[in-house]
Amino acid sequence: MIVRSIRLRKQGVVIPAAAVLSALTFALTGCSGGSDGLSGEYYDKDGQLVIDASSVTYYEFGCDDAKKGNAVIDSEPTSSGELSKEGDQVIWSNGKGTGKVTTSKSGDTVDIDGKQYTRVDKDKALESYQPMCG
Repeated sequence: MIVRSIRLRKQGVVIPAAAVLSALTFALTGCSGGSDGLSGEYYDKDGQLVIDASSVTYYEFGCDDAKKGNAVIDSEPTSSGELSKEGDQVIWSNGKGTGKVTTSKSGDTVDIDGKQYTRVDKDKALESYQPMCG
């Protein structure tokens, strides 16, 4: 009986400690800016949003002239900016102002001033734009 109560105590301490440690790690990531967690490529119907640490760049989709009918991502960005230290705003360059940034809990979508960008496969995103090039 004594052994069981010690085991239960040990298990009771380990589980909450792990939960507290996990929550603390999450909170500290949020305090440090946490924008690295956003890094990646996101797409909307018109182009690609690239977040690389605190850098934010948007490239529009287009059609390849050499291979008429193929959807491509333009090589020159349409917009660029930097994430705020908190990661909750984009400060656009060239005086384009700021945009409020929110993310889904899963991290699959980023919303900038009401415009939603989703993490999907690059080829799938280009495929969805393909009809515009035909």
